[in-house]
Amino acid sequence: MRQKFVHFILPVVGVIGVSFMLFSLLHQPGTLDPIVYKDPAISPFSSQVSGIGIVEPKSELIEIGTHISGIATKVYVQAGQHVDKGDPLFMVDNREALAQLELSEAQAISAKVSSEDLQHQLSLLENVSDQRAISEDELSRKRYAFELGKSRFKEALERVKIAKVQLERHTVRALSRGEILQVNIIEGEYAPIGVNVKPFLIMGDTTVFYVRTEIDESEVGRVDPKSSAYAYLRGESKDKISLDFVKIEPLVTPKSQLINSPTERVDTRVLEVVYSFSSEHVKVYVGQEMDVYIEATDVSNEAN
Repeated sequence: MRQKFVHFILPVVGVIGVSFMLFSLLHQPGTLDPIVYKDPAISPFSSQVSGIGIVEPKSELIEIGTHISGIATKVYVQAGQHVDKGDPLFMVDNREALAQLELSEAQAISAKVSSEDLQHQLSLLENVSDQRAISEDELSRKRYAFELGKSRFKEALERVKIAKVQLERHTVRALSRGEILQVNIIEGEYAPIGVNVKPFLIMGDTTVFYVRTEIDESEVGRVDPKSSAYAYLRGESKDKISLDFVKIEPLVTPKSQLINSPTERVDTRVLEVVYSFSSEHVKVYVGQEMDVYIEATDVSNEAN
């Protein structure tokens, strides 16, 4: 009996073992592709000042908000689109403002008709052949009424202008030429006003790119605007980009761009130096980081 049981159970165990092996082989995770590390950028100078640069448009980033809260009824642009000064960007619900304009225009027409009627009445009195038939008091009242009618008509025209301005404020327009870099609003979304509201659009003049570079305060004395400077896009150590000096912003501020190095100090302060470069032969986007190298000036030699 025992021998029969052994002869029966061993094949079953064998089948289970083979099945488990096949299942494990078939469901074994694929081999991960090896991580390819690109060579870091190397400074072209024997003595240099280096820093992290952020690509920005010539105009800096222009964050677009709205004058009036309301539902966005129309978005005219999309990311990557180029716009001219005065082009509409998006519209906030303008039905109330449109109705107010129509009311103001109707009131202006009524004031005009009333003024013309008063002018006609005054003209009749002034042209009476025998002025003795008209009292001086009545003539004065007609003249006063006519002047008041003209004033009310002028006031009505000014209200029409105000209504047109209010209506126009519901359409947000570009104040300069540029490229739409980001769209953060869609039709039907509520557009609030406020200080901490995320910009609905971000745009900028990308005809020329700038790179805003943070220089450690301990290296500020070695930076010369006349010195040569080059930059490398992250991961592109072979493509050296020549930089042209634009300006130094003379305010030292806390460091904001971090490289996550174990030896990096996060409590240091930096000076921002801005350079421009041509993007004709390199594909670059606003917000990209660049490794910037500036030929250093030896402070001790200058002092001697």
